[in-house]
Amino acid sequence: MNHCVLFLSLLLFFSCSRNADETAPAVVGRWTLVAQQDSAGVWANFIPFVPVQFEFRADGTFDYVDATGKAKRECCQPTRYLLSASRPVTSSVAQFSQITFTDWVSCPNVKCALIQTWIVLQVGDQFLDLDLSEGKKPAQRFRYQRVR
Repeated sequence: MNHCVLFLSLLLFFSCSRNADETAPAVVGRWTLVAQQDSAGVWANFIPFVPVQFEFRADGTFDYVDATGKAKRECCQPTRYLLSASRPVTSSVAQFSQITFTDWVSCPNVKCALIQTWIVLQVGDQFLDLDLSEGKKPAQRFRYQRVR
């Protein structure tokens, strides 16, 4: 009887526990900038002069990429990220709300103003809404569309 209770307890524990791989797929992929939120909270199409694309990979690496997916490792750009849950997110997919960058391309002759954290406003199959303000005003909120 004790073995049965132990087996059922372990089965319940492992079937209910979440692992980090379950949350990563929501943000993992290549994203391109498509809109910016104005001060009234309205999303407006935004087409930058140079396309802005980046890619989150399941192994925790991050790169800005060109249209072919080739990494653009330029001075002061982040190269690794961590996902964390600091508050609830509006999404049925994601369980995290913050992307924290942990490593950057070194720049020996430049003092970089590093963006440490992006706040995830919403993430789904097609769109990723981010606040890049780091608490500064006015807010800098951008919408990215999944490329792949």
